[in-house]
Amino acid sequence: MRSKSLKLKSISPQKQDRNSMRKRQMIRVLKWVIYIVLMMITFVIMGTPGLMLVNGWKPLLLIPLTVSVAMFEGELAGGIYAIVSGIFWGTVSDTFLGFHALFLYILCVSCGLMIKFYFKSHVLSALMLSGVSTVIFCLADFFFNYAMWGYVGREALFIKQYIPIMVYTILVSPVFYFLVKLVHTKVRAKQADEIFEEA
Repeated sequence: MRSKSLKLKSISPQKQDRNSMRKRQMIRVLKWVIYIVLMMITFVIMGTPGLMLVNGWKPLLLIPLTVSVAMFEGELAGGIYAIVSGIFWGTVSDTFLGFHALFLYILCVSCGLMIKFYFKSHVLSALMLSGVSTVIFCLADFFFNYAMWGYVGREALFIKQYIPIMVYTILVSPVFYFLVKLVHTKVRAKQADEIFEEA
């Protein structure tokens, strides 16, 4: 009785490379899907009446979110993410078209470059960069919507509305820093595991 020899099919190095590249691409896609979901949830929270409302003040949550993404993903990816976030934000705002996308892009690219060349990704850096970005954004919004047109009572409006909103936004910014950090860290760990398995 003749024994049948089992032939093991070997996987070519080229096919292994394609499979590993596909896995890494899927991991990157998943990361950005999570970022988009975070953006949509944040957008819904901002647009839902009464949610996170304190004494008539509501934080500008998309600012710390986009800044945090730019801190971890760099100025290019962070800038694109900021534009998309700004477009969504602009659809429910009465400010002139493109204002949110333009300012979020400038602020997030600047924050990404600051992390790249001067600072480390740390919660204190996030507080500082989110704080500065929030102040710049609010000052620009106040100028183009009220100060430039000479509205009566604009000083009182700035003190009673803009300043509390800025403070509120800065206070909640660490939440977004840790959320984005968690996503970024988990993805890097998964990518490291894939590279280790290949080696």
